[in-house]
Amino acid sequence: MAEAEKHNTDSYLPDRPIEEEKQDRFKRSYFAKRIADSIGARTDTSGLVIGLYGQWGDGKTSTLNLMAAHLEKYPDTVVTRFNPWFFQSEHLLIEGFFEHLAKEVGKVMVTAGQDFADSVRKYGSLLSIVASSISIGGVSVNFDAMTKAAKAFQKNPTPIELRDRISGILKSSGKRVVVLIDDIDRLDKEEIHQIFKLVKLSGNFENTTYVLAFDKEMVAAALAEKYASSIKDKAGTQFLEKIIQVPLHLPTVERQLLHRTFYKDLDALLKAHEAEASQADAFSFAQEFPTSIGHALRTPRQITRYINAIAFALPLLKDEVNIRDLLFIEGLRVFNPNVYTAVRDNADFLLNGFGIRAREKEAKDFVKGLIEQLPTPEEKKGIEGLLEKLFPHTGSASYGDDWETKWAREKRVCSHAYFQRYFSYAIPFYDISDVGFQDFLSEIGKMKSTAEICARTRKYAEANDLKAIVPKARHYEDTIELPTGQKLAMGITANGDLLPPENDPFFSTASQAIYFMMKIMSRTPKAGRDKFAKQILENAKPTQFAVKCFMHLRRDEKETKEHLISKESEQRLGKTLAKRVRSDFEIKPQYLDGREGVINAFWLWNSFSRKGELARHLTQRLEAYPDEVAQLLATLTGTAYGGDGPPHMSDFDTRSYEELAKIVDIKKVREAVDKSKYKAELDPKKNNRRDELEEYQRVVNQFVAAHDLKAQQVATSPTAAPSGSAPTGS
Repeated sequence: MAEAEKHNTDSYLPDRPIEEEKQDRFKRSYFAKRIADSIGARTDTSGLVIGLYGQWGDGKTSTLNLMAAHLEKYPDTVVTRFNPWFFQSEHLLIEGFFEHLAKEVGKVMVTAGQDFADSVRKYGSLLSIVASSISIGGVSVNFDAMTKAAKAFQKNPTPIELRDRISGILKSSGKRVVVLIDDIDRLDKEEIHQIFKLVKLSGNFENTTYVLAFDKEMVAAALAEKYASSIKDKAGTQFLEKIIQVPLHLPTVERQLLHRTFYKDLDALLKAHEAEASQADAFSFAQEFPTSIGHALRTPRQITRYINAIAFALPLLKDEVNIRDLLFIEGLRVFNPNVYTAVRDNADFLLNGFGIRAREKEAKDFVKGLIEQLPTPEEKKGIEGLLEKLFPHTGSASYGDDWETKWAREKRVCSHAYFQRYFSYAIPFYDISDVGFQDFLSEIGKMKSTAEICARTRKYAEANDLKAIVPKARHYEDTIELPTGQKLAMGITANGDLLPPENDPFFSTASQAIYFMMKIMSRTPKAGRDKFAKQILENAKPTQFAVKCFMHLRRDEKETKEHLISKESEQRLGKTLAKRVRSDFEIKPQYLDGREGVINAFWLWNSFSRKGELARHLTQRLEAYPDEVAQLLATLTGTAYGGDGPPHMSDFDTRSYEELAKIVDIKKVREAVDKSKYKAELDPKKNNRRDELEEYQRVVNQFVAAHDLKAQQVATSPTAAPSGSAPTGS
C-alpha cells in the first residue's frame, strides 16, 4: 500500500501500491517472496491457478508487485500482467488476453517466439468466435463444438491442436509464464464471470501459472448471484474451488502495526501543517483512538483515506477548532458515516443539556438509539465512549453553564460557538475566525494611541460584527495579555453604538461587553484600576452605554465584595457622566429614542449634579411638550415576556411611581397628562386591559391610577399633609 513519504501542505498521501521491498511498511515482503519462490522453483510443468485473497485496500496489488520483483531472480520466468478493465465484451476480452500473452511471452523466446505468438493468437481468435459455446457454470469447455465451429470457418488446426502446440512450445523452451490479474473484485458480475472462463480455457497450458488477486467474499457473491439457479448452496464459493487450485489469504496486518503506522503518518501531517494539539489533547487522542475509531482501522488503505480526510480539513480548520476533536470527527466521517451524519444533524440533542434534566435525557436517549444501530459490541462500546468524550452532556455527569465558556476557549465540538465549524469546514456567517481575531489582538496590542485603538476596533467591528467579536473576547478574557485586554475593552466600549439592540439584560451583546470589561478590570492591579476606568468611561459611546458601564463599576455599599474602583474615582466619573447625560438631554431627551437605560441615566444625573437640576429640566420639557409624558413614564417600565404574544411593555406599577417621584415633581407630571393627547381616553379603571389599550395610553392610565391611590392614602393618613400639598421629587 501507500509508501511513507514526507507530507507537504498541498498534497495528500498517495493511494498507490508499493513497488519494492524498501517501501514495505506492513511486512508483506516475506509473504510475497514465499509465493514467488514456490512458483519460480517449481519443477512440475502443469498449469497452476493461485488465488490471492484479501479485502479492498489490504495490499494485494503491493504483494503482486513484490512477487514480480522477486521473480526476477529466476531468469526463465516470464511475468506478465493483464488488466481486464480495458475490455468491454467477452469477445474482446478473450481476444485481447491472448494477443497480450502472444506479444509479452513471444518476445522473450529466442527460437520459438514467433511460432508461439502465432499459435496463441489463432487460439484466442477461435475462442473469441465460439465464446458462446463455452459453458463455464459447470466448469466445462465444449471442444467438440469449438472444433465444429472452426471447421465451419475453415480454420485449421483445431483448438485442441493449438492448445497442445502452445503447451509443447512452452515446455520445450524452459520458460515459465506467470500471469498476474488484479482488481477482479472491481468488475461487474458478467465481467468477473468472463475472467474465470478465460482462466479455465488457458489455465492448463504447460509451465503457466496464474495469480488472481481479489476479495473472495465479493467475487463469490457476484458469481453466486449468476449461478444460484443451478448451484443453489454456496454457489460462488463452490465455483471458485473448481478454478482456484491454491487459495492463499493475504496475512492480516497486526492492528498495533496499523496504528503505529497511522500515528507516524499523522505526526508527519500535523508537523507539515504546523498544527499542534495540547499535551493533554494528544494524550487523550492516543488513549481513546484504539478503542473508538481505531477498531475500524483494518487495512492500509484505510490509513490513507483517514490521513487524506484530515489533510483536507487541516488547512481550513487547524487554528479554528480543537485538533483532537477534529481528528475524531473526521474519523467518524470516514469509518462511521451514519454516526457522523446523525451527529452533524442533531446538535440540539448533543449541546443543549446545561443542567436541564429533560434535555440531558434527550441527549442520552439520542445516543442510545444511535449506538443500537451499530453492528458489533466492540463498535457500540467504542463509539458510545467516544461520543461521551466529544459531547459530555451525553454521559452520566451534569455540566453547568460555566462549562460552555471553558469548551469555547478550548474550541471544542461540544461548544455552541464551535460545533458548526467541524461540519462546514468554514467559519459560520455569524462567527469570526480565531486566526483573524488573534491577528487583530496582535495589531492593537502594539498600538499606543487611544484614538488609534478605538478607530482600528471600529474598522474591525464594522467588518466582522460586534455580536461575534464580544463572545470571542469573553472566551479569552482569562488568558489574554492584560495590556492587550485593556485595549480591547476600551476599543469595544468606545464603539458601543455598533452593539445590536437586544432586550436580554444578562445575555445581550452589550451586557457581555460590559462583563468582559469588568473581568479585565478585575485583573488590573488595584493601583491602575481608577485610571483604566477613567479611560473606559471617557471613551465609551453612546452615553447610555457609558452609563451602563458605570452602573456596573460603581461602589455598592451594601455589598461586601471588593470594589473595583475607589470612592473618589466614582465621584469624579459620576459627575463627568452626569454632564454628558444633561448635554444629551438638552439636544434631545433620551426617552425619545426608547426606554433602554434611560432611568439609569436619569438616576446618575440626579445623583451627581446639583439638587433639583434633573427635575427642573424634566418639568420644563413636559410643560413645552406634554405629549412626551407617556414616553417618560414608559422609561420606568420593563419588558414583559411570555404569554401568547411577543415581548411587550410591562405595567407602570407602584414601584415605578416611587422611582419617578425621586427624579421629578409628580404634580407636574400629572398636570402634563391633563394637557396631553392622552387625557381624551383617560380611564384609570381600564389600566390593566392591554388588549384594549395602546401601550402608551395604558401606561398613562396606570400612572394616574397610582397617583390617585397615593393621593387617597395621603388624604386618609392621620399625619396627612395640609390640604393642597402634593408629594414632590427630591
